[in-house]
Amino acid sequence: KKKKKKKKKKLKNQIQNSPESGPDMARPKAKELTERELEVMHAFWQVGESTVAEVRSCLADSGRDLAYTTVATLVRILMDKGFVEQTETERPFRYRPLRTFEDVSGSMVGDLINSVFSG
Repeated sequence: KKKKKKKKKKLKNQIQNSPESGPDMARPKAKELTERELEVMHAFWQVGESTVAEVRSCLADSGRDLAYTTVATLVRILMDKGFVEQTETERPFRYRPLRTFEDVSGSMVGDLINSVFSG
C-alpha cells in the first residue's frame, strides 16, 4: 500500500511540474483539440480550402459568431498543431485541412477510451 501511495505521489509531482500542466494551461497538448479548434476544423471539413474570412463566415452561418482575429488565432494554432496548412504565400492566405474528420474523430474516440479505462 505504501508503494502505491509513493508511486501516486511521484506521478502527481511529475504532472504538476510538467510544462503542460497547471491552472493557467491555455490548451491541451498538441495532439488534442480544444472545443473551438474542433469547431474551426468542422468549418474546414465543410468548405475545404479557404481563407480565415471564409471559415469565420461558415462558423457564423452555423451560429458561432467569432471575431476575425479569434478565428485567425485558432487557424494559426491549428497550423502549429499540424491540423491545417497554409496553401498561399500571398494575401489573402488560404488554408486547407491536413487531417480528415475520420482521422481526428477516430483519434479522439481512442483517447477517450484510453482516458476512461486507463489504457
